[in-house]
Amino acid sequence: FRSAFIFTKEFATGMVQNKWGRIVNIGSSSAYNGYKNTSLYCASKHALLGFSRSMSKELHDHKIRVCNISPSSIKTNMGKIPLSTYQDFNTFLDPDEIAEVVVFLSSFDSTMEFKEIALNRFDIQ
Repeated sequence: FRSAFIFTKEFATGMVQNKWGRIVNIGSSSAYNGYKNTSLYCASKHALLGFSRSMSKELHDHKIRVCNISPSSIKTNMGKIPLSTYQDFNTFLDPDEIAEVVVFLSSFDSTMEFKEIALNRFDIQ
């Protein structure tokens, strides 16, 4: 959360001057839930979601769009840490696909706005 706050503060100044900008925060589905043994992680994701919502309103009149993307579990080194028996790393989201979503959503310059996006695994069985 701290890095998102610092980066937003630093970059928003130039965006306000230019009357244009995109800020995309990568949160987590944990922003909407709480899980055993992850209280600090979940709290930071709740904070990031609230911060993104507030900044979206604060920067709206400057034509700066702020979005919080909340993916479910991602295939990263952190994802390899076993937190429970119900998670299977092989079913986690591909980080490259998440990056593609960020680029795609950031490319719109029309009147469309994106504020919160939840990314989940499409379960095919």
